[in-house]
Amino acid sequence: MKSEDAQVHPLDPSDDAVTEFIDTVNALGVDGRWLVGGFTDFLRLQKRGGGPGMTAEERKFVIESGAMTEAELVVSERSVARGSLEKSAGELWLRTYQETWSANTAAQFLGWTQKEVLAAAEEQRIYGIPVRGRLRFPRWQFSLGSPGKLIPHLETVLPVLTEHWDWISISAFMSVRQRSLVAEGRKTPRSWLRDGGDPAAIADIVESDKWW
Repeated sequence: MKSEDAQVHPLDPSDDAVTEFIDTVNALGVDGRWLVGGFTDFLRLQKRGGGPGMTAEERKFVIESGAMTEAELVVSERSVARGSLEKSAGELWLRTYQETWSANTAAQFLGWTQKEVLAAAEEQRIYGIPVRGRLRFPRWQFSLGSPGKLIPHLETVLPVLTEHWDWISISAFMSVRQRSLVAEGRKTPRSWLRDGGDPAAIADIVESDKWW
């Protein structure tokens, strides 16, 4: 018999968890149907392949290597079975989404029209990411104190970034201090560019795919 921790509970539309989720989204005061649709699209990509999990040999190696005790491994496997990986991925998506602007908000900040914002995104002069047929604009690219209110050299680094990573990875990268970006202390890629740093240094990190 499975323990409670190992059980997987299918979701039903009448569940209290669903009602609570709906109430929470509605309390945000946003287009809830559109936001949930985008989140659903993301979760759909997390669909499992139905693999067998760890083999006996792999379990033995993990335990004997000291990485985990057998009890810790059992707890970890139960957590994964319940959806901990998908939950973490979903939380990351939502956190990153919260750090984006609509085309209207971006236009107001830049002093542009929405048409100009969308045209700039298509030409990769600014960074727009599609969510359910609408573009969202990550906030890291905007800078009130910079010329044009965009971080310098944005057009230079965008093709390099988008060639290697998705928008969630790019947003994370731009906010993490890098060991190789040093000017009075380590800088994030965003602050490096904002403060006049060489965009080639950003390209070097991206192309080496080694950042932290």
